[in-house]
Amino acid sequence: MSALLAAVGFVIVAGYAVGGAVATAYWVYRDAATRGSPRASLWALGVALLVVPVLPAYLFVRRRLPPRRDWRPTDRYAGVVAATLLTGFVVAALVAPPDPVARARWSLALSAVTAPVAYLLTERPDEARQ
Repeated sequence: MSALLAAVGFVIVAGYAVGGAVATAYWVYRDAATRGSPRASLWALGVALLVVPVLPAYLFVRRRLPPRRDWRPTDRYAGVVAATLLTGFVVAALVAPPDPVARARWSLALSAVTAPVAYLLTERPDEARQ
């Protein structure tokens, strides 16, 4: 494997990791802010820095927050991007061989499957569900 191909694979995998953290932090911020959480910025910062422990904690606390007030279509897209990138990164890290090119291939292939599923499963406003 050439060094250039390995570098491209590394950039793709790093993009998945950083992009997933940023998209998840944005989604958490918007979700917490629209639910009236006074700590929306802290939740987003925590998720951006430590996705694994903070995201499940937020999802647990989220159940006690009031319903969302100001829903935007970009909130749904952020959720789709976050779910797609994080799933691609985590599952590729678990099943792909430990080289950057294989992980990049797995991440890209998983994204093709995850994005439509995430779009169907992400939250929509109550008006759209009727």
